[in-house]
Amino acid sequence: MDGITSAVVGALAGAVVVIAMKSIMDIPTAFIAAFTIIILLFFKKFSEPYIILVAAIAGYLLKLSYS
Repeated sequence: MDGITSAVVGALAGAVVVIAMKSIMDIPTAFIAAFTIIILLFFKKFSEPYIILVAAIAGYLLKLSYS
C-alpha cells in the first residue's frame, strides 16, 4: 500500500503544479494562492469549503476592482 499511496500523492502534487501554473497569472491571484496555503498549513480548524468561498469572493471583488 505504501507504493500506491506515494504514487497517488505524486500524481496529486503534479496536478496541483500544472493547475497552479495555468491559473496564477498575476499578483492578486498569487496573493490569494499564498494566503490559502498559509491558512491550510497553520490553521487546521478552517474548513476547506469556507476557504474556497472566501477565495472566490476575493477573486470576484478583485475582478470588479480591475474592470
